Amino acid sequence: MATTIFLCLAILVSLLGVGLAKVLNQNQRFDNNNCGRFLYRGFEPNGLHRDKTIARICQCYQGADYFATMYDRNRLIALYSAYVYGTQPAGGRGQNLCGDRIVNDTYTCGRGRWCIEPELIAENIAQRNMEECPGNRPEQKPWLDKVKGSQAVDQDYIGTQYTRAHLNPNGHNTVTDAKAATFTLTNAVPQIQTLNELWAKQYENKMQYFIKYVASGPCPSAYVLTGAIPSNNKMNERVTIPSSIWSAFCCVNNGNPTGSMAFWLENDPNVTNIEIMTLRNLQNKLGRRLKAQVTLFQNNCEMPA
Repeated sequence: MATTIFLCLAILVSLLGVGLAKVLNQNQRFDNNNCGRFLYRGFEPNGLHRDKTIARICQCYQGADYFATMYDRNRLIALYSAYVYGTQPAGGRGQNLCGDRIVNDTYTCGRGRWCIEPELIAENIAQRNMEECPGNRPEQKPWLDKVKGSQAVDQDYIGTQYTRAHLNPNGHNTVTDAKAATFTLTNAVPQIQTLNELWAKQYENKMQYFIKYVASGPCPSAYVLTGAIPSNNKMNERVTIPSSIWSAFCCVNNGNPTGSMAFWLENDPNVTNIEIMTLRNLQNKLGRRLKAQVTLFQNNCEMPA
């Protein structure tokens, strides 16, 4: 029976192929890996997690990586995604990062075709690729059951009041493949639909305004961290529902910081506006919620004294 299931998994993986992603080993960090280029000066945030169930994912698609995600295998949600807004680093291609399987250019992730990360299931069970989220059809059911042990799936969201909320929004990316790569459930958390629309309308627009007018100097690139605060509530008794969503960015010009800003939104249907605050105030607020000392950017996105 086990052999049959393994063969079904292998066949499904070979048929469904293809975008790419790389889950780092437990002893690896973003700041000593190629994915570190999505974080300001390669600095991995402190204080956002203590659990050993987290997984660091280099989010690759069609053979190149476009952002990084800290994912919680236990809570089945992303804790944060890190990406660059503005002048984005080119996608890093290569066997060492994203695997060596042939890329199928006809396979795409998108609004109607959210992807999952097979490497979260178990080591060596699948390629380093985003895959289409499997359905309930008999030939896909064995793989779906495997997937559900390590991450959220489409079926978790069906019939709920929650939508798949991007932490790295596709609208903050300019390259077509980078946009598509954001449609993975490892870059999503449950958010009430009206709040997801509010976040997109207020946060995404106001971030562009602050980058243009508030930074103390030119801001060709902004290093962005967007995350979620886990609650004790679960969607369909499986996926943790965040109590709030937060985001912060660090503006950089020629490697030097030129300004920062932060945002916060409670996952509460009665909320009508996002909160705008300084980076330090956000770190303090996160610290109180998480009961930890939180540092999001190296030297708080400031020039060394």
